[in-house]
Amino acid sequence: MTNIVTALREDGRFSTFLKAMDAAGITNILSVEGPFTVFAPTDSAFAGIPENFLEDIMRDQERATDLLTAHIVPERLTGYDLMGRGSVETLQGSSIRVDASADRIYVDDAYVVSRDIDCSNGVIHAIDTVLLPEQAEAIPA
Repeated sequence: MTNIVTALREDGRFSTFLKAMDAAGITNILSVEGPFTVFAPTDSAFAGIPENFLEDIMRDQERATDLLTAHIVPERLTGYDLMGRGSVETLQGSSIRVDASADRIYVDDAYVVSRDIDCSNGVIHAIDTVLLPEQAEAIPA
């Protein structure tokens, strides 16, 4: 079984998320530490963010870290584990609302398009929207 970073790379849908992880300097953490639950936005989720805004975040390690850690929960939570939770606390310190049933999972406004990607140090849930931490600047229209 592979770690979270290797699973993200092998999947092919998360190149922007992986670039953001490198910008934030957390790639190594997600390679060796854990367990974690990663709500990983797909590349199409990042397509909804203006390119210049995303580039600004990637150039600023503090902002990149803030954004990325808002997608990571410091425990392993499968789709089943998320049912009935109501919310989870992220590494960034924000809380994510969870609405989960056997058929579907939403985290804040993001839909889990692929769940329970099992890894040696946690689990990945692919989401269709980038989660913005409470402290983040609003995305320009």
